[in-house]
Amino acid sequence: MRSDRLAAACDHLIEYGWLLIALALPLYFNVYSSRTFEADKVALFRSLVAIMIGAWLIGRLAIRPFRPRPSLLRFLALALAAAWLLATAVSLSARISLWGSYEWRQGSYTLLCYLALFGLAYACLRSPDQSDRLLTAILFASLPVSLYGIVQYAGLDLLPWQAGAENRAVSTLGHPNFLGAYLVMITPLTAVRLLAAESRAGKLAYAGLLAVQGLCLLLTFSRSSWLAALGSGLLFLLLLAWIRRRTRLFWRAALVVALLVGGVAALAYADPSGIVSYSPFEPLHSMLRGKSAAARIRLLEWQAVSSLIAAQPLLGYGPDTFPLAFSRVYPPELAVYGGPDATGDHAHNLILDLAVDAGLVGAALYLAVIVVVVVRGLAVLRRTADPARQLLLAGLLSAVVAYLLQHQLSFVTVTPAAFLWLYLGWIEALAPRPEPLPRPALPLPAWQLVTGGLLAAAALALIVVTNLLPVVADLYAARGTALAQDSQWDASIRAYEKALRLAPDQDRYHALLAYGYLAGLDDEAALVGAEAALAEAVRLSPYDLDYALDQADLYYRWGISSDPARLKLALAACQRAADLSPTDPRIYVGWGRIYQAQGQWQSAIERYKAALALDPLHVPAYIALGDLYWAAGDTEMANGAYEGTHYAAEEIDRLISKR
Repeated sequence: MRSDRLAAACDHLIEYGWLLIALALPLYFNVYSSRTFEADKVALFRSLVAIMIGAWLIGRLAIRPFRPRPSLLRFLALALAAAWLLATAVSLSARISLWGSYEWRQGSYTLLCYLALFGLAYACLRSPDQSDRLLTAILFASLPVSLYGIVQYAGLDLLPWQAGAENRAVSTLGHPNFLGAYLVMITPLTAVRLLAAESRAGKLAYAGLLAVQGLCLLLTFSRSSWLAALGSGLLFLLLLAWIRRRTRLFWRAALVVALLVGGVAALAYADPSGIVSYSPFEPLHSMLRGKSAAARIRLLEWQAVSSLIAAQPLLGYGPDTFPLAFSRVYPPELAVYGGPDATGDHAHNLILDLAVDAGLVGAALYLAVIVVVVVRGLAVLRRTADPARQLLLAGLLSAVVAYLLQHQLSFVTVTPAAFLWLYLGWIEALAPRPEPLPRPALPLPAWQLVTGGLLAAAALALIVVTNLLPVVADLYAARGTALAQDSQWDASIRAYEKALRLAPDQDRYHALLAYGYLAGLDDEAALVGAEAALAEAVRLSPYDLDYALDQADLYYRWGISSDPARLKLALAACQRAADLSPTDPRIYVGWGRIYQAQGQWQSAIERYKAALALDPLHVPAYIALGDLYWAAGDTEMANGAYEGTHYAAEEIDRLISKR
């Protein structure tokens, strides 16, 4: 084979890779997996990038050694990768930080894939035809995504999802906020095609697509996405006015936006007829008034995360370890809104999440890469005389800004993040640069063919081991969960064991195996099996608060059923949980329950009161305290505790009713 043909084939394979990312990543989901959306999308994304990297290496091998010229952007990208790997090395869990958490898979491996996609797009996206094909692929995929979201909202979804989303569009992204984050990055590019269309049919087609995307975005009821769309739309109009020397266009648009925002704010504070309060726009109405439960959750979370960052500012706690670190500063008031689950395992702010993951150093480098690309993109926009390139740059820059705005109130997921890094590389690729030198048409020596084959085999092995096997393991885990729900306990345990054979270092599967033993088998052997499984989960993830609580519950059940000596182990597990999260009232309620089982009622009362001192609205603590007083024959104190339950329940209902 000739070297020029092999290099050209590798370039085509790289282009197919980013086209597949644009087409398949938003659309792909796996109904047979226990995670369905995010983790499976990450596996697909990382696999495609691995193929692209392998193709690039083989292509460079076929022509000549790659000698990159030094540049600020290249230095920042390499420094960002180094910062993430260093944060991984000193992480609370190096395993999680490298491969990513079970739910989100946003570890260093995924970040390196984002950076690789960025570099490949910059290096290989050379021609206007390539840009046109990529833009077409992006817009084509957005149509079924948007239509499916509208169909879902209309109640016509044929897929039996286990959990709804409060009558909000979810589509193939898994959550309304994720769908909104994707759409706000697509609509500016649809506007680019609409403005560039020359025929009437083309204008109508792209106007219709933009309308469908806008309707789907509206039906997500994602406040962060709406605000991002507003900001990026205003920026797009500004850039368009700059390109076409029509500043009046921008100021007119700014006036319309100001009137719109002012009108919504006025309705928020002056809504006597309840037009907004009892409409689907109530979440935005509550947020503007500062009465939203979501706004309160974010405020509590950001205050706690700020103290977390201050305690370890340089390199953070490790990529994707937010829940492990956050338990240290958990604000008890969050219990009103669902406890730790209310955080979604993230800070819901890009900068805070980055600082927790990789410290202020990692956050600064991440943002520096984006800022440098945006500044360089604006410089190209100013210098170039090509209207098509100017328009495309305006759309890409607006989409990048939309991402940044949206993620001030949300967190990183793979589809918007992959598009961000693809767009950044695309912006860099649109800068003028010298034409590549002609490729030599030389026969490939045997050593190059062998080396290329080894690189291809290495890429395939990486895909199988790090992406395919975890997905297959999760299929078994999902099967085990389904069997457990059907009370087929033995089959469920066997399914979990198959998952563990494929992914023995996945702590979540060990915990699921323990739950299977406890739920289905009520004998000593089951308790021993659950103990061993939970011990392995704790070994793999020692900072996971849930596993400490699970151990406490296991030993409590074991102690009251057959072996009272196990209650001491339950107390030790509670102490370990309190060390991990000293402000979580759930721990103290469980702790008090164990003391109560031992007959140490005064110690139990102290723990229940400690839970209420942390969270005066913690209903389980009132119930446990009332039950203890009732068992002791103190009806007056019991009735007082039960009255506290009613008060707390009413207050919680009042607080959480404001979304």
